[in-house]
Amino acid sequence: MYGKIVGKTYLKREHERTKLKLAGGSWSLNMDELTDNVEDIVFTTSKGKYKITYKKAKEKGFYRVFQGETKLIVPQKEWEFFNESNR
Repeated sequence: MYGKIVGKTYLKREHERTKLKLAGGSWSLNMDELTDNVEDIVFTTSKGKYKITYKKAKEKGFYRVFQGETKLIVPQKEWEFFNESNR
């Protein structure tokens, strides 16, 4: 799935099952889709929303190349999680 940039936020819909098993569960960001103008990243799943600043993602994540694409892998524990019960 591809995301989109709205203002300074990168938005993407994901399935919980696509979370990587690296680092105890991680989300991956395709670096080809992000620009330096992005400040926040929000992933929406059926369980809720995961949010992180791009700056924190770069500080806490690590890079891997999968099928020729550079990915920033960010452990789930670094993201803020919001669902209906904590909004």
